[in-house]
Amino acid sequence: MFIERAIDRLNNLPIPRRALALNALARSLLHSNLSTEEISMAERALLCALDEPSEIIRRAVSDALANDPAAPRSLVHFLANDQFFVAEPVLAHSPVLTCAQLVDLVGFGDDAVQRVIAARQNVSVAVSAALGEVASAEVCLILLRNPSADMLESTLRRIVERHGSFSELREELLSWPDLPVDLRHDLVAQLGDDLKSLIAGKNWMGPNKIEAIVGDATEKAVLKIFEEESPDSARALVHHLHSTDKLTAKLLIRAAVTGNIVVLEAGLAVLTNQPRGRVYGLLMDGGTGALRALLKRAGIGEKVRPLMVTAIQVYRELCKESLTDDYRKLRRTMIERVMTRYETMTDADSEQILALLHRYAADAARDEARRARSDARTDSTLQIAA
Repeated sequence: MFIERAIDRLNNLPIPRRALALNALARSLLHSNLSTEEISMAERALLCALDEPSEIIRRAVSDALANDPAAPRSLVHFLANDQFFVAEPVLAHSPVLTCAQLVDLVGFGDDAVQRVIAARQNVSVAVSAALGEVASAEVCLILLRNPSADMLESTLRRIVERHGSFSELREELLSWPDLPVDLRHDLVAQLGDDLKSLIAGKNWMGPNKIEAIVGDATEKAVLKIFEEESPDSARALVHHLHSTDKLTAKLLIRAAVTGNIVVLEAGLAVLTNQPRGRVYGLLMDGGTGALRALLKRAGIGEKVRPLMVTAIQVYRELCKESLTDDYRKLRRTMIERVMTRYETMTDADSEQILALLHRYAADAARDEARRARSDARTDSTLQIAA
């Protein structure tokens, strides 16, 4: 009887009071001990309210039903497909909306609808996939920052494919410790391409210098990725580089000179189509002739083969001296010893290689200085905290 009287009075109320009354009616439907007849009457009244021209009234109903799993499905469906101001609470919170409904809403909704859905609690794999396929970079960033979103690696790859050039999204993904190593590389490569375009667009330097500087920076960033990954992940990245035609001789030369034997072994194995075990055996025990043949088969230029053979021989020496556990120390020692052997040579090729080694040594020294400064800051912070 109470519900019937309340419904009868609705049409005589001004819009603000009618909105409050419908909100209360919707809450009563969910939380009061109503009879079956009263529930039917309340649902009909609320469905009629969805025809109201006033968004304020429809929004009041949406606010009341948004969080409740017992909300009538028909009401939630109509509210979710209403104008965004009305639909927002239901889109953001309603547990009544099914995965299939949310996928449809993503597909047919605008950017505002997609933003709200991307921020929902417990976004499903299917909804994440739909967003990754059609949503803007900004919406995908919201999804990536949603800790409760469930996402397949294929969706992550699609997002990178579509929006890898969006700087905020790229920064977010590069901060993920468990990001697949090939995606990490692709994002770094995309950053290099964007930097090239920026410098060229500003006309700050010529194309050759841009290619040299940015290419060198990208190469160092890729080797940094290698340093931080497990041997299995590093080998997976080598295969990815090979499949995308980015496994260069220059990268392998730097790997050899800096003592990154995992990258060198995997790279030579994939380039020569030989088992890793055989390649590793040659690197650790093969004679000079066998090493030169291996490098030739891998497509390494004749002028730099002696450099790589020298680096491999130096690495063997350091293994015997048990100096390969600390990679930072290994890298510095490797470069210094290889440089020492080339400093006594006077031919033109040796001078070019020596210049390359000096650049590698400078990079290693700067990296070590940065790490030392970072370690010192960490120690200082811990002392202050103590």
